[in-house]
Amino acid sequence: PYERESLSHSGIIYLPDKVLADPESANRLGVALAGLADRVEGIHLHVDLDVVDPREMPAHNYPAPGGPSRGEVREALVRLSASGRVAAVSFSSWNPALPGADRAVAAARVLAAPFLGG
Repeated sequence: PYERESLSHSGIIYLPDKVLADPESANRLGVALAGLADRVEGIHLHVDLDVVDPREMPAHNYPAPGGPSRGEVREALVRLSASGRVAAVSFSSWNPALPGADRAVAAARVLAAPFLGG
């Protein structure tokens, strides 16, 4: 709750993970991008990898079951990359000491690919 309150006063656009999984609200990403086009020259995109369903993105200290699939997150990232507005991107990490870290590495590569020419 405190994080959302701080974000609401920051100018940062926060889109909850449910937007990725809900076809009716998926357009919010497009609306957010269109609104940013008038306000900024570039976007710094940060992706918390633990938002991805832990069955597809394991090895997090604080897994959050019920998140969007890797495919849903990738689809949003492809859209963002194609907008030409992303100037910088960062991804939070997984814990390489936890079981499934090899799968987490593979999933992270898939998610980062739209920003690396793939």
